[in-house]
Amino acid sequence: QYEILKKVNKFKAKTKNINDFLKDLSMTLEITNINKFNFERSVQLTNKVNQFNLTTKRYSSSELQQFLKSKNQISLLVRLKDKFGDHGLTALAMAKKVNSKTWVIDNFLLSCRILGRGVENVLLYELLKKLKKKKVNIVKGNYIKTKKNQQCKDFFIKNSFIKKDRAYICELNKLRKLNNSFL
Repeated sequence: QYEILKKVNKFKAKTKNINDFLKDLSMTLEITNINKFNFERSVQLTNKVNQFNLTTKRYSSSELQQFLKSKNQISLLVRLKDKFGDHGLTALAMAKKVNSKTWVIDNFLLSCRILGRGVENVLLYELLKKLKKKKVNIVKGNYIKTKKNQQCKDFFIKNSFIKKDRAYICELNKLRKLNNSFL
C-alpha cells in the first residue's frame, strides 16, 4: 500500500491540475454490500478511520453483525483501483430505516489514503440512488465533530443536504442533482 501511495503522490506532484490528475489515474470503483468475505475489513474501517468519518461510530464484530441482520438497512463498501494498483476496501456507508419514508445515514467514512479523489461523492450518490429505489423520501445525516474529522464537516452541505437543527436533511423527491451527478 505504501509503495502504491508513493507512486500516486509522485504522479500527483507532476500533474498541473486536479482534474487531469484524477482523469489520468484511471480509477475504478467496485461498490458491494458488506458480506462474510469483507466483514472483518468493515469492522476495521469503522474502528480505524478518523479523518473522513462523519460520525466516528465504532462497531465491534457482534454490533456490526446485529446491524446487518436487519432487513431495514443498506451497507455499502468500496474498493478503489487505479493505474498504480488496488487500494483495497477503503470506504463504507451504512444507512438504516427510521420509518416508512425516512432513513438515517448511520455511518459514512473514507480511508485517508484515498482522500481527494471524489470517492465519497460517488458513494453518497450510490447510497441515495438505492434509497430512492426503495421509495425513501427523507434521508438524514449527522456530522459529529472530533479533533480529527474537520475536513468532512461540510460534506452534507456540499451535497445538497439542508441543515435542520443538528441533522442534515435530504429530500430525495426534490433532489435532482448531487455534486454534478443526477439522480
